[in-house]
Amino acid sequence: MRRHNEAFVAYDAANAAYHRLYRSKTLSTQSTLSPKFINKLSTFFEREDIAAWTMPKKLEGPAPIFLVGFPRSGTTLLEQILNAHGQIKTIDEKKTLHDLHNELIMPLGALEKLRAMSGEDVNRGRQRYWEQVRKQLGDNDVEGVVVDKMPLNTVHLGLIYRLFPEAKIIFALRDPRDVMMSCFQHRFSMSVAMYQFLRLETAAAYYDQVMSLAETYFARMPLAHHLIRYEDVIDDMQTSIADLLAFLDLEWDARILNYRNSAQERWISTPSFEQVVKPLYTSSIGKWRNYERHLEPVLPILDPWIRKYGYQ
Repeated sequence: MRRHNEAFVAYDAANAAYHRLYRSKTLSTQSTLSPKFINKLSTFFEREDIAAWTMPKKLEGPAPIFLVGFPRSGTTLLEQILNAHGQIKTIDEKKTLHDLHNELIMPLGALEKLRAMSGEDVNRGRQRYWEQVRKQLGDNDVEGVVVDKMPLNTVHLGLIYRLFPEAKIIFALRDPRDVMMSCFQHRFSMSVAMYQFLRLETAAAYYDQVMSLAETYFARMPLAHHLIRYEDVIDDMQTSIADLLAFLDLEWDARILNYRNSAQERWISTPSFEQVVKPLYTSSIGKWRNYERHLEPVLPILDPWIRKYGYQ
């Protein structure tokens, strides 16, 4: 209807109600995804001597591929496209690392224990990860190429590197302004992280925190990672996905072009479930312009990332 100002007022009112409703519960919840804990991770990994970590002489078992980014950056679309490849099995937002990060990075003093892990500890952690994958999927068949998609595992790239230093990371990007508006407009199951999206100011601050931590990880650790932009996937899916598959050492699979067929047969647990079964469309690109004046207060926070990722 193009009544964008009225729509923003309605979004803002709804979010304010959710903010009041969940405030006390959310603020009392301990989480590795809280802004406070992300600051703790940033401080630790900015100073940590990664080269001094003990690694196993032999890494036991395979490493998954981790698909991360910031929520609403196109990770669900990528997961559905990759799932259509005959050699790939994808995991859609299961808590495969939940027990490990609650044990290895959450408790007081745990980060120092993460540093002190022996090679045997690392291999035990790898084994526990795959046990959790089988439990979450209810499926013992996890052979082959496994892509574990959980956007905010971005925060846990340090833990991922500790356990899977050879893992490949797919890092999804989208214009930060479109990300902000999409997070602000959508309803999520409430959590400490999703609570940040109820206000543009906290959403932008959270984006800055998460992306800054990701930059710290990429600068301090030899993480094999591939950046892929949502806009490039929409503009030329075949080229952008072919480049991604080359990074993954996989050949092109023509079934990818018909990914919507397999997507329609799957349960998709994210707010993107309606979009990913439709043909690719461009209407979500630059949608932030409809709300530009409302975004103005947070643009100083987003501008460095807009420039860094080439979204001027």
